Amino acid sequence: MKTLTVELKLYFQNMKKMPLFLQYLFGLFLITSYPGILLAFWPWPGRTYNLNGVDISYTEFWLTGMAPSFLTFLLLMATICWGIIHGKLWSKWGVLLFWSSILFAIGYGSTVGISIASVFSGLLAYYLFKSKKVVNYYKAANSSA
Repeated sequence: MKTLTVELKLYFQNMKKMPLFLQYLFGLFLITSYPGILLAFWPWPGRTYNLNGVDISYTEFWLTGMAPSFLTFLLLMATICWGIIHGKLWSKWGVLLFWSSILFAIGYGSTVGISIASVFSGLLAYYLFKSKKVVNYYKAANSSA
């Protein structure tokens, strides 16, 4: 329990040191992944899930592969969140791949959509890898480790 308290304290201390946009991205990961991991898979009594217009039970939710894939998605978000707060350089790639995959999935099937996704992914890559504030945050986090 003490480790969890120390980790949460570190999350909020380091969050204040982040550049504003990185803080925003981190916050999105934080507020969606951890509550989702804790609450999304609770076997709510009488709850049905909807998969492609078909109502399924909690057991079928797991057997279809929908629950394991959603859990994997949330665990990936939590891992990236942990990497950002600890200043792990791989977390920049995680953020870029995560958001780019969402953007490209939204733009799939449209030349304009793919073009817009490419531009925004390029801007995000530039921000994560070339922005002085982000580079300095990661340098400071790695030097204190």
